[in-house]
Amino acid sequence: MRHVTIIGMQTPGFVMRGLPAPAYGGQVWGCNHAYLHGIKLDRLYLMDPIERFLSNDGPGGRDKDFLGSMRRLADEGTALVSRAQHPKMPRGPRYALNRAQNLIGARSYFTSSIAYMMADAIDEQDAWLNSAYTDLHLDRILLPGSKEYEYQLPCIEFWCGVALGAGMTVHVDSESELMTPRGLPAEAALYGYQWTDDPKPPPKKKAPSKKRAAKKKGVRK
Repeated sequence: MRHVTIIGMQTPGFVMRGLPAPAYGGQVWGCNHAYLHGIKLDRLYLMDPIERFLSNDGPGGRDKDFLGSMRRLADEGTALVSRAQHPKMPRGPRYALNRAQNLIGARSYFTSSIAYMMADAIDEQDAWLNSAYTDLHLDRILLPGSKEYEYQLPCIEFWCGVALGAGMTVHVDSESELMTPRGLPAEAALYGYQWTDDPKPPPKKKAPSKKRAAKKKGVRK
């Protein structure tokens, strides 16, 4: 069995240091500032423009010595995967976008770094590693209340389906909202077996009467 764990940025209150490392073994991949978890990473994916990490006004504000951290990670053997080589960054592999797109018929559906990482794990099943990943673990991704990532959720769930179709076992963090009937009771995951109610649409707002609308505008009739 070969395991690959993809670690997201989300933690309760975004407290990152001192959290336990994944216990699954195998490869551990992170993105952006996931190295601040204090967990040894085999790969760090930096799909945003590097200038964003170098700016204290943007995500780089989480690490005042971003370039120093990148040099340390490279020295420790972490592969720094990015869209293109940046002159200030240690050398690392360039993301193979065409290979990822070809997994889904040359389409483009990558709304987050996590999606790119999942595509890599699926692509490398039987490529140059000569040994398929059997288990994909998604850790600290899309926890409840994460409004920032709502638009990314459908894409990540899509790639979960691609991974399952490729014969991988997908494990999701028990606190994650991935592959759950969000906003509905847990039994809604088995519609027709455990749950037969149709979701009720929100009540329609009543249009104000002409009399009330005129009163609001200060018009008397």
